[in-house]
Amino acid sequence: VSNNFIYNSTNERGTQQKTKVSSLSQQPARTSAKPASSEKEQIFIAVEKMPEFPGGLKEMFKFLSANFKLPADANESGTIGTIVGSFVVSKEGKITDVEVLKKLSPSLDQEMIRVFNSMPDWKPGTQNGKKVAVKYTVPFRIAGKNQSQKSVPEAVEQKEEERTYIAVEKMPVFPGGQGDMYKFLSDNFKMPKGIGSYEGTIVTSLIVTKDGKITKIEVLKGLAPALDQEMIRVINSMPDWKPGTQNGKPVNVKYTIPFRIVL
Repeated sequence: VSNNFIYNSTNERGTQQKTKVSSLSQQPARTSAKPASSEKEQIFIAVEKMPEFPGGLKEMFKFLSANFKLPADANESGTIGTIVGSFVVSKEGKITDVEVLKKLSPSLDQEMIRVFNSMPDWKPGTQNGKKVAVKYTVPFRIAGKNQSQKSVPEAVEQKEEERTYIAVEKMPVFPGGQGDMYKFLSDNFKMPKGIGSYEGTIVTSLIVTKDGKITKIEVLKGLAPALDQEMIRVINSMPDWKPGTQNGKPVNVKYTIPFRIVL
């Protein structure tokens, strides 16, 4: 991760670019179920070492599955879909500023917030050797009526003959790593003409196939149609990734990217 950049999404500190797209420090989420930190510390999206749940990503999804209780109304209605939540992992490893970015229903969204807030302390992220606050995005699949949520976070979708995963043993990697991915986005995102003053985060998802190709790009949280379309264009122009692996085999993986826009 370059030490001279602040990338739009999983966060990184550095000089602001001349383009009007920059991943500046995030403001605390407004729909937090826990109070935001009283300190005005910078919140990153991309850092050299991302925060880690005790035991790693797979253990985090196990925790979510074991603790998520499907509300009665959602069970009866048979709601199926993916909630995308975000939270800040403070430099002390505490979970703060929980927010639901892609919602399914009020009861499911509140249950997701409750479970996120019940997580144990994380190993904080680091930048330039120092612990920093990092905004983290998590997609979570809801299985639906009378189905166990336990196996859902790994296998997201069954599409024809191949499954698409959310969490795998080795997640896909952009060439050069996450820092280079955000540099690519910042360098290639061109502000559409006629766009007024905007500040916010576009959250997109994509699938990195077992061949490393980018497919099925979706805007989960948009800002404006022109900005959303430009985000899709840039993601479509990415080079091939190193695919994710499960049980030693390349697999399709759904990947979520938040990208900060500041005008």
